[in-house]
Amino acid sequence: DDSIYRDLLNAERGLVPAAKYSRGVATVGEDVLEIQGAYICEKEKINNTIRSTAKYLQDAYKMKAPKLPVLPDICKVEDVLFEMKDLTTIPIGIEINSLEVYVYDFLANKVNLVVANYIENHMNFVYGLTKEFLLNDGVKLKIVDVLGKYEGNYEGAEVFKDNFDGVITNISNELANDGANPGKTIYMILGIGELQDKLSEQNKPVFEKIFMDSNTYQNSIFVFVDDYSSIKKLQIEGWYRSVVDESNGIWLGDGAGDQMAINVETLTFDDKKVSFPYMGFPIYKENHMIVKYVTDGVEEEDEK
Repeated sequence: DDSIYRDLLNAERGLVPAAKYSRGVATVGEDVLEIQGAYICEKEKINNTIRSTAKYLQDAYKMKAPKLPVLPDICKVEDVLFEMKDLTTIPIGIEINSLEVYVYDFLANKVNLVVANYIENHMNFVYGLTKEFLLNDGVKLKIVDVLGKYEGNYEGAEVFKDNFDGVITNISNELANDGANPGKTIYMILGIGELQDKLSEQNKPVFEKIFMDSNTYQNSIFVFVDDYSSIKKLQIEGWYRSVVDESNGIWLGDGAGDQMAINVETLTFDDKKVSFPYMGFPIYKENHMIVKYVTDGVEEEDEK
């Protein structure tokens, strides 16, 4: 389109370069002129000249240009660990626009949300979090798997898959001595909605009190990992509304613009159309980023 020369370079109407190799238009001072690009050698030898010159320069200089950052097909824990200092800087992925590592503060709230339409499709993110949590000195990780989806095997992580009444009783007893316990304890609950339903009537008040008192705990935090449909049911519960800050959380996969578990005010129409494997939306104070989320237990060939 000839108008591009006018729009970009303020060229006069009709100033169009001749259809010759390396012919163009350029702004030179205040003038817009037709120019001829210079050859680096005879035209038919250009490709070979570039190859041989590149090899010569590569051998001649010891200092190499830094690699340009790229969005990987898979973001592994090992790729982002350099940004982790403690539980306030857990790397959860690579931001798709800046290509910088996005870190999440898991100590900002006593209860942290990780939600997806179907969390079983995002278990490798859960495994990535597991690995990162355990790499922090003094951190104890206790995973209550009500969904029956957790298959990770990480040294240092305690996993509970049954006898949930007993699990809740033990957690309550542990939290009674929270201040006396050194280090941090993370209780990751996969299926918080189902957990409430599976408890006896005797233990439901114990369950609710655990979270109602969460702001008093010095060394214990909770991570709720669940399906959106399950979290939606909990939003009518008084204990849930009083302890969960819905302006913060992590949404995994598609549907961030159609959910109401985590408030997000900054999603644009274009953001809602974005879709790619291992997509996540970390949300802080209702502001979001889009990341390729961190995983563990996934290999390149698995994705292919």
